[in-house]
Amino acid sequence: MPYNLKKILLYSIFTLFTLIIFFFNNGVFPFWGELTTYPNSLIEIIIKWVNVNLQIFKEDTVTFTTKNNDTAYNYLKIILFTIIAILSAFILNFVKPSLIYDKLKLFLIELVSIYLTLNLVFYGFSKLLKIQFPSPDLYTLTQTYGSSSPMHLAWTFLGYSDGYNYFMGIIEIASIFILFKSTRALGVLISLCCTSNIMFINYCFDLPVKIISSILFIMTLFLFFIDYERYWQFFIKGKSLREIPESFISNNNTNYTIHLDKIKFAIFLPSLIFCIINLFNYKNQLLNQPPKPREYGIYYVEYEVYSDSFCMQHCYNNASWSQIIIESENLTIIKYCNDSVTFNITQWDRENQTITYSDLYDSYSENQFSYVFYNDTKLKLKGKLNGINTQFFLTRKIIPSFRLTSRKFHWINEHSYYF
Repeated sequence: MPYNLKKILLYSIFTLFTLIIFFFNNGVFPFWGELTTYPNSLIEIIIKWVNVNLQIFKEDTVTFTTKNNDTAYNYLKIILFTIIAILSAFILNFVKPSLIYDKLKLFLIELVSIYLTLNLVFYGFSKLLKIQFPSPDLYTLTQTYGSSSPMHLAWTFLGYSDGYNYFMGIIEIASIFILFKSTRALGVLISLCCTSNIMFINYCFDLPVKIISSILFIMTLFLFFIDYERYWQFFIKGKSLREIPESFISNNNTNYTIHLDKIKFAIFLPSLIFCIINLFNYKNQLLNQPPKPREYGIYYVEYEVYSDSFCMQHCYNNASWSQIIIESENLTIIKYCNDSVTFNITQWDRENQTITYSDLYDSYSENQFSYVFYNDTKLKLKGKLNGINTQFFLTRKIIPSFRLTSRKFHWINEHSYYF
């Protein structure tokens, strides 16, 4: 490749990655959201103007957010950053190569290494602490595969096993090898496995974080291709390490690289500590949730009574209740016979034995019932449902009876347990 084209490619990648790291922080740099408030506002104005004039997306479909989800706004940001990167590369191309090319390359390697490692270590600890993929809750245990979204299916699979979470977390944390020259090659290979797996899960199960996972994968590829000749010599040609030349970054032991190392760890260590503290604080919040109410559990509707005299079998129409799931003191999930679901903010008045359900997504939908809970297995609700006097008679399901939660690990399996 002609040298000028190599320069243009490097300058493009440098500008693109720098903009992405600046505007797609992903929560790894402390207080970054506050620092980028005004730059984000400027980018929003530019993208609004571009979208209105070029009509790329309908205005009412673009959600302007600083979150890293797969929104039309974030795709437009990536397109804008790519255009800026290409244009800036041709401008930087007029600078003499000897002045900035090698230094820029070294700086970019360290910048990408910090960002990539912080993200993977952050995700690794979130798995070790069982924050990212929690164990299946009651709603998940009663949901059929057919009514689950692909994302929920993936989340349930990954969250079921604590051991698999620990394995994934340890592997992602091992990406920290990238930061050290002597172990960088190992760290890059580990990160390549991690980021490719994450990216394909996000693509294949339609998780709304395809942008950020693709960014991490592409950045890992960048680090891989910096030293691709060394990987080729070792893995394909079978040469020993003594026969393979030193990597580009190991060959540059100058004052500049020494200063870069110091800056790298000065940024990485406080950011890592900040991320870990935030994760532990969040874990403590989860552990310090109010205790489960006495009524916690899954209840199946046995039958319903309308207008005090008219009795109907369970699920006589699609609007009938099928189950109620009391997940916590403040959340109750109601499932209907047509497989629709409502999530309800719950208010208990145990003194007067009343319960009020307010649809989480419809503030005008509120129903109050008196209730009787007896023998720890039966629940009776009486009140007005959509203006009609209604009674529900429900039976509680024993939680350990779920095959998914009761089946334990077996070294020996004479037959496949596939049902």
